[in-house]
Amino acid sequence: MLRELLALGKGLGGGLEDYVQKPPGKKASGKKASGKLYLVDLRPEEKQVQLQPHDLDENICEKYLWVGDPPASNAPRDRATTSKLVYLLGQVPTEMAKDEALRALLAPLLWEPGRAGGKVRYLLDLRGFRLEGAKDAARGPFRIEGGRLLVAPDPWGEEYWEGKKPDAGDLAQRLAELLEEAWGVEAAGKGAKNLFSLALRGEPLARQEAYRRYLLARLLEDRFQNASEGTCHGCGEWGPVVSDSAAFRLKFFIQDKKSFAPGVREEGFRRAYALCRECFAALGAGETFALKRLTLRFLESEALVLPQVDFAAQDLSRLVELVLAEVRGLGRLKAWREFLEQAELAREEVAYLGFSLLFFQRSQAATKVREAAFEVPPSRVEALFGAMEEAGVGGLEDWLFLLPLTRTREGVDAGPALRAVSRLFLGLPFDPQDLLPLWLRTAERAFREDPTLYAPKRGARGALDLVALGADWIRVLRRLGLWGGGMKEIHSGFPLGEEEALFAAYGFGPLEAGLYLLGQAMEAVGQAQARLYEYRKEPLLESIGWQGMSLLRVRHLVAEVMDRAPHYLQGADLTRVLDLLARGTDLLERAQREGLRVSEREVPYYLLMGYAQARARRLRAGKEGQDAA
Repeated sequence: MLRELLALGKGLGGGLEDYVQKPPGKKASGKKASGKLYLVDLRPEEKQVQLQPHDLDENICEKYLWVGDPPASNAPRDRATTSKLVYLLGQVPTEMAKDEALRALLAPLLWEPGRAGGKVRYLLDLRGFRLEGAKDAARGPFRIEGGRLLVAPDPWGEEYWEGKKPDAGDLAQRLAELLEEAWGVEAAGKGAKNLFSLALRGEPLARQEAYRRYLLARLLEDRFQNASEGTCHGCGEWGPVVSDSAAFRLKFFIQDKKSFAPGVREEGFRRAYALCRECFAALGAGETFALKRLTLRFLESEALVLPQVDFAAQDLSRLVELVLAEVRGLGRLKAWREFLEQAELAREEVAYLGFSLLFFQRSQAATKVREAAFEVPPSRVEALFGAMEEAGVGGLEDWLFLLPLTRTREGVDAGPALRAVSRLFLGLPFDPQDLLPLWLRTAERAFREDPTLYAPKRGARGALDLVALGADWIRVLRRLGLWGGGMKEIHSGFPLGEEEALFAAYGFGPLEAGLYLLGQAMEAVGQAQARLYEYRKEPLLESIGWQGMSLLRVRHLVAEVMDRAPHYLQGADLTRVLDLLARGTDLLERAQREGLRVSEREVPYYLLMGYAQARARRLRAGKEGQDAA
């Protein structure tokens, strides 16, 4: 991941604009973030201040140099564009006063009330200022009368603090609350956040050269004041390096616990992870670009895609377009087909790209990686597209429905699906003993019509559709060589007929094949039963042991199906069911003689595979008959 981010950063322009982030907060799908940037414009000569709201978008973020608050949650807020008004009133001027050029610029606006605390020594001195458009209000020692801000002679008076021992940070908090009330600052829309920025005499501080030098120093130069000699893990060169990762939102290494350092010494971190000035700057720029341009919603989660190719700066926008389209296409094959059609119309070449994929979760302190698949090669991407197309599945988003995920008010916890898809990308095999019980649990919840299940359909039809989808994915995994177990030879006293190729595709042995055939026989009887109930229920599915079945219980079920079949079927239909039961029983007996076993949680799934695929064929035949008519 470091290599990809460094390559991205070194391909950019190298200015402060490379660190500009996109508007903060999460957007609802298909909707724009509804936050605002409030510009606090100070005019000290006129003792006047205005609040100017701007709709927040990427252009506004760039204009006002929104590079984010410091990633460390306990770090002082030190930037002219920040996420809270209280920071702009207290912590920001306190930090800027440490810079000689900015202190001279802000000198008329610095108020030192005493009792430094809460990371605040100075407040913006708005005493006596006219607040344009503000209504009268009062909060603690501050009040607005006739549009002017007034402060009590003793702002520390007990009558304002109800027994609390206030400090300068508390003063900043009370002043921010008063100004937000008086100016009617609107709360950001759902999922969005507001920003606040400082201007002097109509000129945004973010555009002034003194501030730009200060910000660059905060982002980069200050980090190297205590650099030590060592090898850079980015470029391999020897020179001044730092191992500080607090500047980054993606946490690459644990550096707040000495026990994780080589030699269990703090200075040992430098041997595990250290960067020179050039690579440090490139990593910061690459990280910002990636989080701004290379993120997408994938499997109901935020994902970061890092392309694994060398590129020139002029090719970057096309590279971003290609790799994001590829990942979206892996999620939904329909989207990939549409992208290829558009590329063909535009006569653009499309090649498979390798990438690293990180599923992450944003928090105030950092961006934490939930799951990751590093260095997925183009050959695996191509193989995955080919296998999915051949099996006729919808794409990797199918795994959201195959696994027993629960829907909540906050959405769906897609963790199990993320882990499964990461295994696919990494080429790690799946064990049927682990996976089939999970798929069976999902189908059972659909059959029981569990309202919390994350599924497109419920009831008998929904459960059978999920089992049929799982069967298709077994073919995908077999094609990719990721389905546990090898091909087993099937010996039967009966001809296998049309199922022989199917069993080979699934890698079935006699035990799995026998259960599959019994499931097909069950479907014929179950469908006839369901027709009598006008398909409101399907009683035979209740006979399946959803929690698991022994082979002895399967034999009892065979007898039950054989007993019911003459009541619901006749003629060729009855003959076919009896044939399926005979062939399936024969295969089970041969499997028993050969000592073959599957777990009791797998048994019902193979029964349901036969049931579901027989039902799917019946529905297709009915639809084709209607179309022909």
